[in-house]
This record gives sequence, C-alpha cells and structure tokens, in this order.
Amino acid sequence: MYCKICPNCYGDSYSSSSHFTWICPYCGKDITREQGLPAGSPLVKKILEEIKTGQEKLIKK
Repeated sequence: MYCKICPNCYGDSYSSSSHFTWICPYCGKDITREQGLPAGSPLVKKILEEIKTGQEKLIKK
C-alpha cells in the first residue's frame, strides 16, 4: 500500500498502486506526480507528525 501527501491541503491518501491517476480525496487536487511512499514507513510517520505539529502551532497563535 502507498501513501501520498497532498502539497495543497496536506491530507494523506492511500492506495494499493502509485501508478495511476491519483486525486486527493480532501481537496480534489491531482497528486499523480507526487511521490508515493510505502504506507506506515518511518518517513510517512515523520512527515505526518510534522504536519500535525505545524497545524497545532498555527491554531495556538
């Protein structure tokens, strides 16, 4: 399974293949050209944690 993170809304999306048209389910942006990473990999977890931390900082301001 693959994960792509949308550069527009930072939503994470999952699929069994990274080779077909891939539309973000949150904002509708075409993320086909974004790199697909193995779901559950340490890199995906790190990126998602950084996004979450950044969003929390914005909310606190």
